[in-house]
Amino acid sequence: FAPSDPAAKSLRDSFKRAFPSAELTQYAMWGIASAEVIAEALRRAGPNLTRDSFTTELEKIRGFETSVFPGQMNFAPNDHDGNKNGLFIRYLGGKVVPVGTSFK
Repeated sequence: FAPSDPAAKSLRDSFKRAFPSAELTQYAMWGIASAEVIAEALRRAGPNLTRDSFTTELEKIRGFETSVFPGQMNFAPNDHDGNKNGLFIRYLGGKVVPVGTSFK
């Protein structure tokens, strides 16, 4: 969804509390999703964190859903891309408008 969507209201409100002078953008939402994945890998790696333990746990993440990306995040030892889903958007009348998962 786009930052202006009704579905993003709680995210917008939360963002505004933390950053009162900033506006939630699609780029900020991507950052939020990335942070959620990193936090999950850190949680799984536990308190004795090493680079290897972090990488190992990140590579085990499958079917992880962030609060903003459409679809699930999946990692593997030979694939660190995670997000293979797409959500096309466009600007229409100065607003971000979701197009969907395919664009023709």
